[in-house]
Amino acid sequence: MIWIEDEITNNLERVKALTIILKTKGCSYRECVMCSYYLDSHKEVKDKEIIEQFEYAINKFKDFDMVKIFTSGSFLDDKEVSKDVRDYILKRLSELNLKEIHIESRVEFITEDRLEELKDYNVVIGLGIESFNERVREVLNKGVSNEEIVRAISLIKKYKLTPKAYLLIKPPFLTESDAIKDAIYSGNKALELGCIVSFCPLTVHKDTLVEYFYKKGEYSPPFLWTVLEVLKNVRDGLVRCDTSGFGSLRGASNRCKCDREIIEKIKKFNLTQNREVLEHSCECKKLWEVFLETEKRNIVPLNRELTLTYQ
Repeated sequence: MIWIEDEITNNLERVKALTIILKTKGCSYRECVMCSYYLDSHKEVKDKEIIEQFEYAINKFKDFDMVKIFTSGSFLDDKEVSKDVRDYILKRLSELNLKEIHIESRVEFITEDRLEELKDYNVVIGLGIESFNERVREVLNKGVSNEEIVRAISLIKKYKLTPKAYLLIKPPFLTESDAIKDAIYSGNKALELGCIVSFCPLTVHKDTLVEYFYKKGEYSPPFLWTVLEVLKNVRDGLVRCDTSGFGSLRGASNRCKCDREIIEKIKKFNLTQNREVLEHSCECKKLWEVFLETEKRNIVPLNRELTLTYQ
């Protein structure tokens, strides 16, 4: 998949960004309870085919100043993207006079030798941190510790590259209120460590443990009010919010006609970093407030449809 969209650089310059999703052999970890991106992978894909995908993408569009490359896992994992392919892609991108190159990787692949490959480029490296609460990451089965995360961030900065923290809003097993607290805490911690932040409100993926609880009525994606609360209360710094899945049954939503307006406000915030654009009013906010209070009186997180039915 490829597309062009508006983005901002780390210097807050508005640019056109080319997003490329490469079909690779997929994530070699495949244990996170909320992720099934590996289902879009291809076990038999060859280096030549990955390069062909990349070439098709960069030749399809013109006039872009940023390239964001996503795979089903880690760009820096040799099992998924070989060093030869990485070298080819980086060399080709260096010919385009880009302002930024964005990639993503699991923490264990942030090593001296991998970063040595990147040091001559203006690269932003996205890390799937999800939360700075060790217990939250344990139940997500992320397989990485705070110590390892901090080490990776420090190493990225040592090579004059930019770390980006991907953080979940409303992981499973948290109440809506606790999810707000966790996201704000994690965002503040990431910014304190020198990361830029990309919040990812959880969308229910097929064939995951989260989907199992979702279908049983034991997990609901976050309200958009929850997303707004996080974005308005995290400390100052470069913060974005992914809007994928917004307004759908499996994604962040208020189940209200105001969804579309809030989504547009969040997209505007992503490009302006102006928190004033996040101000919003709608009668459905009362339902969100009732939900937060009702959950506090229960032992386990609630399904929003069942909860609001009985108010």
